[in-house]
Amino acid sequence: PSTHINIGKALRPLSTQNILILGSGFATHNLTGGKPQSVVPWVSWLKSVFDKDNDHQQKEKQLINWTSAPGARYAHPREEHLIPLHVAFGASPTGRGEVINDTLFDDVSVSFLSFKFL
Repeated sequence: PSTHINIGKALRPLSTQNILILGSGFATHNLTGGKPQSVVPWVSWLKSVFDKDNDHQQKEKQLINWTSAPGARYAHPREEHLIPLHVAFGASPTGRGEVINDTLFDDVSVSFLSFKFL
């Protein structure tokens, strides 16, 4: 994750050139089948990273250590669909994430949680 956050940091100067940096992934991505489990603990943790009055460095530390969050590996058995969040966060000068979509289909373990970084 730190590598991808650093890629975002390298892209950060583009925002001064009026260039939009868009990260597209999934807040949850476990389509392995089996009995669905609740992704609410994971989604709640992810929102709390940006809802809290954490400074940029604290948010970065939490995102780097995302696998220790509740339900992390159920929500993301592999991280390729979460990596865009790390890049987009790194590109943000403030790291302030505003929820723009909070659609949850917990019966099938899917969340479309989306952030806009300011």
